[in-house]
Amino acid sequence: MLDYKSSSGKCLFTIEKKRVPKSFISKGVAFGMYRIYYLISGRIDCFIKDKCYRMRGGELVLINMHTLSRNIYNDEDASERILLKLDQAFFEDLCSETGIDDLIAFFKADNTAFRLRQKSRRRIEEILLNILEEFKADDTSSKVMIKNLLTEFLILLTREVNSQTREGMTSSETVKAKAAEIVQYINTNYMLDLPLKSLAEKFFISPYYMIKIFKRYTGFTVTEYINNVRIQEAARLLRCKGAKVADTAEKVGFSNATNFSRVFKRIMHISPAKYRVSLTRKRSYTLSTSANP
Repeated sequence: MLDYKSSSGKCLFTIEKKRVPKSFISKGVAFGMYRIYYLISGRIDCFIKDKCYRMRGGELVLINMHTLSRNIYNDEDASERILLKLDQAFFEDLCSETGIDDLIAFFKADNTAFRLRQKSRRRIEEILLNILEEFKADDTSSKVMIKNLLTEFLILLTREVNSQTREGMTSSETVKAKAAEIVQYINTNYMLDLPLKSLAEKFFISPYYMIKIFKRYTGFTVTEYINNVRIQEAARLLRCKGAKVADTAEKVGFSNATNFSRVFKRIMHISPAKYRVSLTRKRSYTLSTSANP
């Protein structure tokens, strides 16, 4: 993974080109950055929020900040993809400077998967590969070239998605009927006690069948998905001033703070207490900076 940093050392965006083996399931993630996932070759099922998109080479998805996603690689051969992650302020300022604010709206839309036209696909692939080459060159002009190429990429991407009706790709039968219902129920009721047996009974299926179809069409186990949704909401609540860890744990469905802290740290790679402190420091820094122009 290659990082583009500001003069102060802050990561503004990253880009990674990777070949992924067949029959592989990526980790479920909900980054605090905008993400652009472009599939060069192969076929995958891309689960985003509560939809599963069946992708093939030449297609991309736009993933909003803090949105849970996971990729399931089912192709007979390995797949190849490029992933960009962009810092919120950097990306939104760049869109504003270049007059492509429409692109931010596409990230926040429900349907965020697009099939590129052949001409656009060739140029977009060329730009992304050129960005990777500039990182390798690493000379005095590389940083300027990388930002220029990224700007061109975002402008072309905006034109491409604006030219489409945003039908995008069809979700794989909306995560296969029953699985979709379960996903949507969890998204709405994550704060409740959700034992697997009771959840299965609600949808008139056996726990075994529920576990099987849920894993097949989302890439998550049911418990894993519930925990990810809860922690995603907990992180949002902790970003609010004055939020307390114990209260947050209860609000998102954890019966005790110890278990909440353990699950939070496993998913976010930081304890909820430290996460809250880091946000407080960030707010203090922002206030002091704005007070001293």
